[in-house]
Formats: sequence, C-alpha cells, structure tokens
Amino acid sequence: MEVREATPGDAAAASDVAEAAWWASCAGFLDADTVRRVLAEGYTDERLADAFGDSELYTVVAVDGAGVVVGFAIAERTWADTVDLHALYVDPDRWGEGAGAALLDSVIAYARGEECEYVRATAFEGNPVARPFFESQGFERTRTVETPVFETVHEEAVLERTV
Repeated sequence: MEVREATPGDAAAASDVAEAAWWASCAGFLDADTVRRVLAEGYTDERLADAFGDSELYTVVAVDGAGVVVGFAIAERTWADTVDLHALYVDPDRWGEGAGAALLDSVIAYARGEECEYVRATAFEGNPVARPFFESQGFERTRTVETPVFETVHEEAVLERTV
C-alpha cells in the first residue's frame, strides 16, 4: 500500500470510496436519505477536488499495487498543538489490508512535522467501524459531543492521541 499526496485528479475515486464507506459504516444508524444527503453535500467529486487542491489542508490517498485509490485522508492543523483529522475513509472491500493504518501514519507524521502534540478525530457513536479502528491505533476518547446531521442530532466521540 502506497500513501501519496492527493491531487484533484483523485477526487472521483475518493468520492466513490467515501460513498462505499458511508453506506457500509453509517447505514445502520442513519436513514438512507440522510446518507445520500451527506454524500451529495460533502463528498462530491467537486468538493473533494477543491479539498485536494487546498494548500491549507493535508490530503493523502492510499493506492494499491495497481494504482487504484482505496482510501483517503484529509487533515488540518487547527490549533498550535493539534491536527484535526477531518476525514479518513477506506473502501470497505479493502478494510483490513492496512490502508487505514497507512493513511493514519501519514497524518501522524504530518502532525510531527507541524510540531503538534496531538491528532484528534471524531466518530459517530453508532458507527461500528470508526471508533474501534481509532482506538486500535492508540486514540482515546476525550469526550462526547452532540453533532447535528441536518435535522437530527447524533452523539459523536472525540478521540485523541499523542504523536
């Protein structure tokens, strides 16, 4: 698995990854219309191309040996000592192959390079995949927040780890 800088040309593949990951991990606690709306507003080719071209963001993709994008991450230094992980998605058909860990390792290396002490992520309480993944990578829950997803509020775990 190779991790490299994301480019706007990776946006369509990353959008497909986000769509598959949202359906696989969130359809159990979010209704289908909400998942469709999240994807339509947050993970379109255009939105991801903009993010992948934004020099203020740290964006990387994981590609397999055939050059296929199997995952991506978007992070940003938001405080003097913290990098916030805004997105980390892997194609569900590729879960367990190390892409998520490789993407996270890249974000942690970025945080070190920024001389930050922490990486912070969030995960919906109902998501059976995200929180266990982050905890397996050394993240600890620091608090729970209520996050609106359109008209409905969901509990979200805030997780941090030192770099």
